[in-house]
Amino acid sequence: MDGGRLGQGRTNSSADGLSPHPRGGEGEAAQERAPPPNGMRFPWHPGLAPKAAVRALGQERAEEAGIAEPWPEPAWRQPQAWPPKQDGQQARSKGHPGKGRAGQRAAEAPNMAQDPSRRRRRVGLLGYGRLGQALVARLLAEGPRHGLELAFVWNRDPGRLQGAVPPALRLSELGALRDRSPDLVVEVAHPQIIHDFGAQILSHADLLVGSPSALAHRDTEQRLLEASRRSGRSVFVARGALWGAEDIARLDAAGGLQSLRVTMATHPSGFRLEGSLGQGPRQGPPRAVLYEGPVRGLCPLAPRNSNTMAAAALAARSLGFDGVVGVLVSDLSLVDRHVIDVELSGPPGPSGQSFCLRTRRENPAEPGAVTGSATLTAFWSSLLACGSPHPSEAGLRLC
Repeated sequence: MDGGRLGQGRTNSSADGLSPHPRGGEGEAAQERAPPPNGMRFPWHPGLAPKAAVRALGQERAEEAGIAEPWPEPAWRQPQAWPPKQDGQQARSKGHPGKGRAGQRAAEAPNMAQDPSRRRRRVGLLGYGRLGQALVARLLAEGPRHGLELAFVWNRDPGRLQGAVPPALRLSELGALRDRSPDLVVEVAHPQIIHDFGAQILSHADLLVGSPSALAHRDTEQRLLEASRRSGRSVFVARGALWGAEDIARLDAAGGLQSLRVTMATHPSGFRLEGSLGQGPRQGPPRAVLYEGPVRGLCPLAPRNSNTMAAAALAARSLGFDGVVGVLVSDLSLVDRHVIDVELSGPPGPSGQSFCLRTRRENPAEPGAVTGSATLTAFWSSLLACGSPHPSEAGLRLC
């Protein structure tokens, strides 16, 4: 995730004052080292020595020589149980009883309780379509090892959760969200959820917006930003199927972006169109352009098929929803994939020529699916990035 604010470049700073460890005799920072006692031949540092040296001298002579603690054995030399044991079983490693994976977790448990940054972050999920189902499965199976815990699942149609989600994890009313104490709420339902509830959610948790087309509505974006500033919580926006989001943002921040055009093409069965586009004929020519113009105008007409374009508009802040061009194409030959073309160019340079870039992303998809297969993986990566322990910070960020 690009953790910086959209439209701002990120700079590496050495202001923390850290520098590489000096080697003996190199530079002014190198300290004079005492000679090793009794001519011992090993890397020497006052007060530290390998275990072999302590054994050679004997504990009493080692203490006289000023060796307070031996160096610990490197990780690669520590005994490990093999094959790894399952949870709840003790690893049988010579000299290290109970130091297997289960023992290690038990030892770490008190530390996680004492250190809030190490406790599992509770994730609530809004939406149980194809993407929501994939995220629930991964959170239950892999979440704990990433420090994440599924807090609840909510869906506009509660019947879809019956028999699929454990009762204890079902949330029947969004108003009861705060009772589940989420750290992060992930929206993968519909842009209307962000319109209606986004600002309220930020009173209780960080928010990951899976429907960035909602932000094409100026009032919705403004309400989210104001709620974020009041609560100090973060609004994350999933990049979804947009390839090269960080590069677009960096180029834009440097003043090198003049135009950006995103074309999304798929089979007509993969569209969920509304308004004037939804009233058009279901069967048209083999390939037809349904819309071409500012992304802001497309989002209300194709709220579930314009998220990639909306993410591009957020990455290119100088152009925004009114300057980025979105093109929606119906293509009968694209039964099992979504094709996204990104074309951008910069202002003319001294020679009169401009930087330009074209990328094509072909994303396998089930017939009629709104979300492509690769987008499922990309969204999981976004969730891991913004779900990792971090101090909440007001503002809008792509991840």
